[in-house]
Amino acid sequence: MKYIVPLFVGLLLFGFAIGDCLGQKREIIVIIFRHADKELAVEGDESDPDISVEGQKRAVRLVKVLEKYKPARLFSTRYPRTIQTVTPLSRIKNLPMEFYEPGDMNALVEKILASENQRRIAVVGHNSTTFQLANLLLKDSKYTMPDDADYGKIWILRLKNGKVTDKVVSY
Repeated sequence: MKYIVPLFVGLLLFGFAIGDCLGQKREIIVIIFRHADKELAVEGDESDPDISVEGQKRAVRLVKVLEKYKPARLFSTRYPRTIQTVTPLSRIKNLPMEFYEPGDMNALVEKILASENQRRIAVVGHNSTTFQLANLLLKDSKYTMPDDADYGKIWILRLKNGKVTDKVVSY
């Protein structure tokens, strides 16, 4: 009998601990960045420019920078420069690219928030969309469009239990 009471109390406490763990939502980490440096546009050329040689170097550096965040899911637009920017990451980490439409950021937010298993998500976008995505996830207008020459900014957002924390790092 003297073992039953402590055993019962122990099981009861264990049950509460498990309930708390299962009731908590897991954290989602979203890493948002712009495509790497692009080639200068040639007057009269209406095609989408590729990334430059400096952009190719930046894309390789990006793999190392993102290593500590361990992205498990990768979103990109279908533009050549976004694809070229994340191709090294995709190949090295064996991550398939999932494509999104830059004109429908709300749909992307829904996909991110619905993510069940792969909750560390990297998103490559454009000067006009990266800050918008950060603001949508924050539910605030905290960020404005970066300068057109600014390619080295990364937004890190952590979503947990309805709260979002954010920071911006440069690389």
